[in-house]
Amino acid sequence: LLSPDELATAPGLQYAAERADANGDENLDEAELTAMISAWNEKSIGLLTLRCLVTLNRRPLPDATVRLEPEAFLDGQVETAIGRTDEFGYAFLTVPKENRPIPDAPPGCQLGLYRVVISKLVDDREKIPARYNVETELGQEVAFDDPGVMNGITYRLKK
Repeated sequence: LLSPDELATAPGLQYAAERADANGDENLDEAELTAMISAWNEKSIGLLTLRCLVTLNRRPLPDATVRLEPEAFLDGQVETAIGRTDEFGYAFLTVPKENRPIPDAPPGCQLGLYRVVISKLVDDREKIPARYNVETELGQEVAFDDPGVMNGITYRLKK
């Protein structure tokens, strides 16, 4: 059983907690986690196209790296997806070709729970607050039935 305090250590799981908490007790139990992961597997979706917009202080953030790092409990079953923002702050997140479950699969992101890491280095110095990278508070569920994923995700960062 995971309490809200325990969920805070896994931003991806915390992001999905409300949708996964079937009995509404504000805790996640093994059955609820299993049901969430089973739903991903039942759809047999390999990779989803995932677009995000990153802003910093309400302005598009160009030339930033966005990484979706699988939560540790997914134990190597889900690969990291990476993207780089364009001049308008948009990025397409994808598993690098060499790490895709099927080598010839089209670009995309696997279903799963992720820690979101956003970084922008200028002259080898990080320009984004640590709460968005080394100490990230951001989490993301990539699921076929999450409207945010299907319509594009926005990460609004503040200095």
